Amino acid sequence: MLVTWWVLNHTNSKIEHFLEQPLPAETRAVLLTALYFSGQWAEPFVPEHTRKLPFSTPTKQVMVDLMASFSQFNYVFSYEDGLQMIQFPYNDSATSMYVIKPSFPKRMNLTQMMDQLDYDKIITLINQLSRKKCVVRFPKMQLNSKVDLKDTLRAMGAKAMFTPGVANFAIMLENNSDMHDVEDNLIIRINNGDGETHWLKELVDRIPNPGVHVDSVLHQVKITIDEYGTEAVAATSAVMARTAEMFYADSPFFMFIRNDRTNLITFSAVVYDPTAN
Repeated sequence: MLVTWWVLNHTNSKIEHFLEQPLPAETRAVLLTALYFSGQWAEPFVPEHTRKLPFSTPTKQVMVDLMASFSQFNYVFSYEDGLQMIQFPYNDSATSMYVIKPSFPKRMNLTQMMDQLDYDKIITLINQLSRKKCVVRFPKMQLNSKVDLKDTLRAMGAKAMFTPGVANFAIMLENNSDMHDVEDNLIIRINNGDGETHWLKELVDRIPNPGVHVDSVLHQVKITIDEYGTEAVAATSAVMARTAEMFYADSPFFMFIRNDRTNLITFSAVVYDPTAN
């Protein structure tokens, strides 16, 4: 199938069988996204120090491979917010993984921590990061998630696109001069700052509706997190552990991968159990 081939081709052959069922015969367009991320750490973990250790999920303890690193990282311990954050840079000098976890999980669980986080708070935490010696334990994981975002998007207010007779994708689907004129007019008005919601809606509503709506929005993401380490890293561990900050991801945490030049977040996850795939 063309869609599955496209996803396979754009994810370095890591995401297979994206569509498990054939598309309906009446399908006019497909909205899909697939993300595969693979990066090498700028500060590698030490494979020889990976150990099977307990990880406390909300309901039980599971044994996971916790990687180890003894190095300098950007880190912050926020007493006010009851959390700690660490930055794991990748060696492309542009991308980093950020991990946030409650400092004392028995006092505040991950759900409570997430309730107090928003974009501004996360940016504030990032700006508070400073270079510190750290002893880190972080789980090896293979995350694979596939969801239909229809209900999520509807809950966020994007309902019209899923409603037959209400959704209007004429500008996207129709290819004639009238549509191009309307599209050019929209772009000009928006770029000039004349983009009031009611005016844009009236203009779009005057376009003949091709009768197309969105049935589903499929999203699949896969990420593998493991060590990429050298003997040279292990040589510093004995000295650094004496005065280092401790970041042990042995309980639920929030993580996201961000391009630090553009601030674009390409992946995020709430991890309650790193053994659940």
